[in-house]
Amino acid sequence: MKKTIALVAFMTASLVSAQKATQFEIKIQPQKKYTLETVAVNNINMDIPTQGPMTILQETKGPFVMTTAKAAADGTIPTELKY
Repeated sequence: MKKTIALVAFMTASLVSAQKATQFEIKIQPQKKYTLETVAVNNINMDIPTQGPMTILQETKGPFVMTTAKAAADGTIPTELKY
């Protein structure tokens, strides 16, 4: 009985496929300002043999600003990126 269940589970798992890819399309508008800020928080715990336990808490913020200008005649949109 256990072998039958294992065989059915294996066959089911072999027929299951991963999620199909999804594509996102980003469209920017002329004369707009887009902002994004990423925040990463790291909490590091260490045990140093000669000093004992040590904890380091680190927070990093990364601003990102994208400003678009008026659309050109050919349809392109000049863009300025600031990190």
